[in-house]
This record gives sequence, structure tokens and C-alpha cells, in this order.
Amino acid sequence: MVTGSITAATLSVALLAGAAPAQANPDGVHAATDTEMNIEQFGESFVENLPASEVKKWEALSAEQQAEVIHVLSDPRVDSISTTEDAKEISPLLDYEEVSVPATSLGTLAERGATTMATTRRNAWTEAYWTILGLRYAEVRTTVNYNTSGGRVVSHNACYANYTNHVPLRTIQGTSYTIYGNGKLTCETAWSIARPLQQTQYGYQGIRVNGYGNIEATWNP
Repeated sequence: MVTGSITAATLSVALLAGAAPAQANPDGVHAATDTEMNIEQFGESFVENLPASEVKKWEALSAEQQAEVIHVLSDPRVDSISTTEDAKEISPLLDYEEVSVPATSLGTLAERGATTMATTRRNAWTEAYWTILGLRYAEVRTTVNYNTSGGRVVSHNACYANYTNHVPLRTIQGTSYTIYGNGKLTCETAWSIARPLQQTQYGYQGIRVNGYGNIEATWNP
């Protein structure tokens, strides 16, 4: 299993334990590296990276289903899935889901004086995840922790992203950043994903919140 997180900074990690990221040439196509492997090695690495919860699902599949899972995930087109329709066009075994959790209050800061408005600390996140035959093979999440007062977002404590990936030979990069406007806050992550000899794929994930603890919008890669 490979997991990670970024906090308002660039993340660059090879999504295969011990593998070095492929180097991109100027036109965005990655050159071949020693991280390439045959389909048998790909399958072995995939299973080795699965967490215990997913291993149980894997072992419940038939040999034919396991072979199909490896065949589908070795197809670089799965790196560009951003809707359920995209997933089904590649294989009926694939699926794509989005989940958002409403802002929750983490407590109210004590008032310093009679004229000082109370400040409430809040937390919210949005997530996208990809599955094949019920196996969750990747997910990305963007989380924002922020402070509100008087119906406005007055500051933020964190804007960051987390990911999980079990597909070998994939490199992911992302940058999280915030945008303020009209008493609201947007936390967004710019993601990219690449494999050797394939065009890099890009996508954005974000969440916009207001000063009343409401999520106004979310979007996922």
C-alpha cells in the first residue's frame, strides 16, 4: 500500500514502493525507465501493495477475475478516469465515486472581550475514489481546516491533500493552495499522474466553504 499527503506544497512520489519517478521530456511524454515491468510483475506488485482489507476482496475473486483486474489496471487509460461514464467506457468492471463531508465544528475559541466575536474552527473535505470489482485501487482527498466569525471565513489552519494508490508504475504530483473571496474560502489541489512512456494526465480537486459552515461547491479530478 502506498499513501501520502501534501500540505500547501508540491508532492512528488513514485507510486510503487522503492521506485524512482520517471523523468519527463519537454513534450510531457515520459521516457522508459527501469520501473517498467511485464504483466506478471505488474500483478505481483499490485497484490503486494494492497492493504489487508483489499487483500480479502482480491482473494474472493476467481482466477479469471484476478487476471482481468490486472489486465485492466495495466491499461494507462485508467489514469484519466474522471466520471463513471469514463470508467465504464474502459471496462464494466471499473467504477468511480465522489464523496464530500459537510463542514464540522471543531470548537469555538474563547472570547477575549465583550466586543470580540467568537471564532469557530471548522473542517471539511472532498474525495474521489476508483474501484474495480469492488477493490478500491486509488483515492484522492482534499481537506480544509478553517476559522469562521460573523458569517465569514477569517483564516485557515490547513489546506492539504491525501492520496492512496495501489497501481504500480504510477507517479503522482500535486499542489494544494487557497483562494479567499467574499468571505469564502476555496481549497484546491492540482493533481497530475504519469506512467513511463505515457502522456501526463492532469486534474483539479477542490472545495469552497462559507462562513456559516456550509460547503458551497466541490469538484474532483
